[in-house]
Amino acid sequence: MTAFPKVMVQVPTTSDDLSPAMLDAADQTALWTFWMAIGTFGLLIGALAAAWFARRTMLAAVGQLLALKTQNLALSDQLALVGGQLALQQKQFDSDSADRRQREVSRVSSWFEPGHEDRSVLVLLENFNESPVYDVTIEVWVHRCAPDSPLLVYIFHQGIVGPNTKKSWQLGSGLPPRSMEAYDAYKALFVATHVVPIWSGNDQSNGIAIEMTVRDSTGTSWKRSHAGVISGE
Repeated sequence: MTAFPKVMVQVPTTSDDLSPAMLDAADQTALWTFWMAIGTFGLLIGALAAAWFARRTMLAAVGQLLALKTQNLALSDQLALVGGQLALQQKQFDSDSADRRQREVSRVSSWFEPGHEDRSVLVLLENFNESPVYDVTIEVWVHRCAPDSPLLVYIFHQGIVGPNTKKSWQLGSGLPPRSMEAYDAYKALFVATHVVPIWSGNDQSNGIAIEMTVRDSTGTSWKRSHAGVISGE
């Protein structure tokens, strides 16, 4: 068996046993470790400061967004209020305009009067307005106690009626009736009387009635029933 030679290694145990080179390396390592710790701490402080500023910036931005949202809600409420007021004013304006037009049409009248000849009847039309009316149509109807009542006897049309103008037509004077049946029913009303038999509105009564249609300056057509009720068309 071969014997190996023994090698003796001496390990330094005190600082006196360390060489200057080893001491310098240890000092450099400690110094680098210290500065790295300082740098890491500085980075940590910087990160904390950046996070704090970022948080303040974020909170400020959130506050601005909330304030802007509140302003937008207030503006929306104001716009809705203004829109409601405008709609109400427009509705009032439309209602006033309709009332003015209806008053204008209400100043256009048509009625019956006895004619100059025996058992003749005049249809009169008068515009009491300071402005003309247009497309005036007057219909003369015979109402009687019969299943086929009423019957349209005559139609008078006037394209324009000037302000403060009065016109008249005589029934049966050169104007052909709408049908012989209607004309016979119309003539039968005058067999026993010389007065104008105006229909009372009762289904059990006989007589003649007027319905009139007038177009105002805005192009709206209005109809006046035999009872004087005005409605827009």
